[in-house]
Amino acid sequence: LPVYGSPYAVTPELDQWRRHTRIFASIYANAPNTNKTMFSLLCSRYPTPSYLLETQEHADARISSLSAILSQRGYRTGMFYADDLRFGNAEGFLENRKFDAVNDYRTMGDGKPTCPSAEPMPFLDATDDQQLGEATLAWIRSTAEEGRPFFAIMWTGQTHYPYFNMEPAQPFEGVGEMQNRYLNAIRESDAVIGKILRELQEMGMLDSTLVVLVGDHGQAFGQHGQYGHGSRIYEENVRVPLLMIQPRLFSGEMDQTVGSMVDVAPTILHILGLDLPADWQGRSLLAGNRSQRTYFLAPWS
Repeated sequence: LPVYGSPYAVTPELDQWRRHTRIFASIYANAPNTNKTMFSLLCSRYPTPSYLLETQEHADARISSLSAILSQRGYRTGMFYADDLRFGNAEGFLENRKFDAVNDYRTMGDGKPTCPSAEPMPFLDATDDQQLGEATLAWIRSTAEEGRPFFAIMWTGQTHYPYFNMEPAQPFEGVGEMQNRYLNAIRESDAVIGKILRELQEMGMLDSTLVVLVGDHGQAFGQHGQYGHGSRIYEENVRVPLLMIQPRLFSGEMDQTVGSMVDVAPTILHILGLDLPADWQGRSLLAGNRSQRTYFLAPWS
């Protein structure tokens, strides 16, 4: 999702929650890659300076993770991933992170990809964000019936290459076909997020729920002669949005603190009033005396 202030009006649902949102405008992926971000996001550790993926090389690493910490405190934990978790052995990595439920396109809906791989590359199959949202909501409803707190990750797929739409695409001025698909995919993801926010509100859960929206990497559409995200560390590859929605805590703040993926989990624990594990490398974005600095790398270039 773009940060607020984008010239393209593609987040009407999120715009309605602006007054309950804290927007972190200077946040970066530590590497422009989904699996490396998954590692940093859950375990608050910088990725290794290697083309090898942590999820594949160190799937069983004995390190603290946000999901395990919350699981130990009685939270029900779930991962809902629109694409294929076999890529880079993400499923093996997640098996060691104390998730009660782990789902990808194979276990949602009819188990068939809405968007099959468009080229001879494995693991690009994905389900659409509407099916993803329905699966996530069903799990949240069942958790609410049990009266347990929950930690859910909904990892969308339509905004990942090759970018696909479920509805007729709206034309956006001044962009190519690929970027137009991407912008329409954001619009459809926004509709799903809006539905989840409304349902949380209707269930009386929104005031006690922290909703975090973050991009796992950027997307380039011809800037600096490149497309996609994995090979470079220009702004378009690594700068990502981070929005935190919580009606009792936030009122539309625009936060310019510089941070990255390793800081997201510490910020969540800070808000929950929990101590950080000693092996984490990030710090809460809400903590004082932070360095206005972060680190990132593109290990395939």
